[in-house]
Amino acid sequence: MPVPPPSVPVSVIVFHPPPTIEITSPTGGVFVISATNILVQASASATGAVVTNVQISCGQTNGAALPVSGHYEFLWQNVQAASNYTITAVASDSLGAAATNAVSIGVNAMPVVSVTFPTNNSPTNLFVEPTNITLRAYAQDS
Repeated sequence: MPVPPPSVPVSVIVFHPPPTIEITSPTGGVFVISATNILVQASASATGAVVTNVQISCGQTNGAALPVSGHYEFLWQNVQAASNYTITAVASDSLGAAATNAVSIGVNAMPVVSVTFPTNNSPTNLFVEPTNITLRAYAQDS
């Protein structure tokens, strides 16, 4: 039996999938009331590697998310009102791969409401029952 000729060299490229990341809170499209702090939560995993870092970007605020009970958390403090924001999370793994996820949220200011009549400590604040009282208020929402 004849010996087969030597085979041609073959190059093999091993593909490492990037990690996965998902922002789980707040969910996209939600509106929150300011001035407040928003807890951003994300889940991240890597196949054949270890998630080494999760970075969160919220408006002008950036920082590392901390691992907490199987997910990652970042406290976005003093969120300014009357704007829409994109929250972006980037997960990096021990093999140098990275993945990104983003959600958009709206932040709305609390409305301003004040009672204009009756006023405090006014002589017109004395009412005898039964009576009808006219109330006047001013409300503004940005």
